Amino acid sequence: MSDPIRLLDPVEVAGTRHQSLDMRPPRARDLREAQARGGTDEDVEIKLFAMLCGCETAVIDELYWRDYAGLQRRYRELVEDPAPPDQRDPAAPMEPVAIPLLDPVEVAGTRYESLDMRPPRARDQREAARGGGTEADFDARLMTALCGVGPGVIDELHERDYRRVKRAYNGFLAVP
Repeated sequence: MSDPIRLLDPVEVAGTRHQSLDMRPPRARDLREAQARGGTDEDVEIKLFAMLCGCETAVIDELYWRDYAGLQRRYRELVEDPAPPDQRDPAAPMEPVAIPLLDPVEVAGTRYESLDMRPPRARDQREAARGGGTEADFDARLMTALCGVGPGVIDELHERDYRRVKRAYNGFLAVP
């Protein structure tokens, strides 16, 4: 967990004064959960921040803009990839890509320190779309299939590792 975010303008909600907020690193499933609750993009972001800070959305709603901008900065810090994987040459043959995880995860007793993504095929998108749901649900099913991992592994990734997985996928889509 990173240092608490000190609020420049503390807020009081339901009799509790909030002078700081702790934001945990997001996992891929957090975005899906926030999207499942519906609303505009802004509503989803507020729900996501509330989940990550372990507070009610009313606390986030009451923040002054400069404190809300501080939450947005912290979120970006938590999800930015400090060392993106090398981009593959679009003219190179399609080969699986190893994706080292910055924050390894453990699911069902198996520790994942990296994921191996195979090149996508046209059928992969169609098969991922069969499950319905949100765009995030589709992406999670597609990344799960391409990495050959069990259900839940992609959901457990920290957001910055999930972005590395998505970047690897997008590297396969480059046209020479």
